[in-house]
Amino acid sequence: MKPSIVIIEDHPLYRDALINLIKSELPEHRVIGESSVNLGKKLIDEENELTRWPTIILLDLALPELAGIAAVYQLASEYPDNPLCIVSASDEYMQIASCIHAGAKLFISKTAPPHLLIAGLKKIIDGSKIQANWIAADGERTVDTRHAIKLTQRQIDVLSLICQGKSNREIAAQLAVAEITAKAHVSAIFRELKVVNRTQALLAAQRLGLATNSELTT
Repeated sequence: MKPSIVIIEDHPLYRDALINLIKSELPEHRVIGESSVNLGKKLIDEENELTRWPTIILLDLALPELAGIAAVYQLASEYPDNPLCIVSASDEYMQIASCIHAGAKLFISKTAPPHLLIAGLKKIIDGSKIQANWIAADGERTVDTRHAIKLTQRQIDVLSLICQGKSNREIAAQLAVAEITAKAHVSAIFRELKVVNRTQALLAAQRLGLATNSELTT
C-alpha cells in the first residue's frame, strides 16, 4: 500500500476541498482529514499501522486547541519519521522559517497554485530532496532558517503561561522549578522574540503562532 495523507484542518470546506484535490491527483493514496491535532494523531497512528508506510501529515497552523509552531514541534517530535507539511494562510517569513526549523519539510501557502502543492507532495512521496521548502503564491522559494525563532519545549511551555498572564512566581509553581529558573526562561524568551516585556511577547506569540488562541489573553 502507498502512504496515506492525513490533513489536520479545522475548516470543513477547505479540508474537504483539499482532500478532493489530492484524491483526484494522487488516486493511489488514501486521503483523510480531521479538525484538530489530537484527532489527527489518532488517524496518523491508525494509518501508520494500516499501510506500514510513514503517513504524510498536512497541518494547518490556525487550529483552536494546539496551533502554530507549538503544534509543529509536537508532531515533529512524536512522529519523526512522518513527513510534515504546513498548509497555512500566513506568509509571515519568521513563522515559515520557524516551522521549517521545527521539523516541517514543506510550508505551503493557501494562496499557492494547486499544481505546485501536488508537485511538492510528489517530491515528499518519492523521497526527492526538497530544495525549495516554501511554496508561495508566486512559486517555490527556499527558506533561510537563520531567521527562525528557536525556543526549547520548556520555553514554549513558559511562553504559554506568559500568554495566560502568569507571573514568574506562578510560572515557577506550575512548572515545579525555582523562581529564578522561571525568570531565566522568561528573559531567554524575550531575547529570542526580540521583545522587552510580556505584552510584546504575547503579541509576538500571536503573530507567530507560538500559542493557542485559548491561551492568548488581552
